[in-house]
Amino acid sequence: MASEHFFSWPGNVRALDKRTRVRTGLRMIAAAAVMWAFIWATVAVLGSGLTAASPLVFALLLACVAIVSLMYFLRGFVVLLRGLLAAAAPAPASTPGAMRNDAASLAPPEVPGKIAMASTGKLASFAVWLGGTLVVLGALAAWLSTEAERFSRRARLSDGFMATSPLRLRIMETFEQQGPRDMSCSAARCGLDEMTIHPVKGVQELASDRTGAITIDFNFSFLPQGQRRVTLVPMFGERVIDLSQPAPPGAAIDKITWKCTSAMTTVPQKWLPTSCR
Repeated sequence: MASEHFFSWPGNVRALDKRTRVRTGLRMIAAAAVMWAFIWATVAVLGSGLTAASPLVFALLLACVAIVSLMYFLRGFVVLLRGLLAAAAPAPASTPGAMRNDAASLAPPEVPGKIAMASTGKLASFAVWLGGTLVVLGALAAWLSTEAERFSRRARLSDGFMATSPLRLRIMETFEQQGPRDMSCSAARCGLDEMTIHPVKGVQELASDRTGAITIDFNFSFLPQGQRRVTLVPMFGERVIDLSQPAPPGAAIDKITWKCTSAMTTVPQKWLPTSCR
């Protein structure tokens, strides 16, 4: 038999012996498990970093992997079941060749009723297999729809976070060039030189206060009222700093970062990027 790799698809299963069927079935089920683990890891690691343009493509790619893994699982289950049934079947009694030939020649012809019963049994088995497949595909479609919606919503919030980049850069440059001062800036009035806050889809207000903390107020309908604000505060290490005051010793401008603060962020955790959770 030709060598098989982990993800190889079996050809003629009937030509395989019972041990090879069991081994092949277990290998295909394990391959399906690996694919599902890949889907789960991809969702966990990359799900929060989607942009507005990528959720649909991302969901379609995951759907393709999920469908292939389902095919592997169903095929592996059938092959494994056939192997187990073949292993459990009693071995035929050994008889002389002449007696076997005589018995075969004296065997009664197959009754049409038995043939009809066998056909009905096959049809019932196919109906059960088809029903199970449709149930699994329905559950898979529901899961993918939920995941795609979650990715899309998180991506729309990510656009708001990306919109803070020019403001953060302008605040850091102002602090570096002019030292501690009032860092307040909004669309209506901005005290920072050469800085204008432009409208962003899904963002009701984007502004910074005198300390350099940046507030994002979203207006997406999927966010409950009172749970639409994210606040980014300037930090040096694990310490929140006030950029309107002299920086603490050793707080170089390239070591200052912005992080979400749970005390002033009301957006539910499940919609926030990984860096904010």
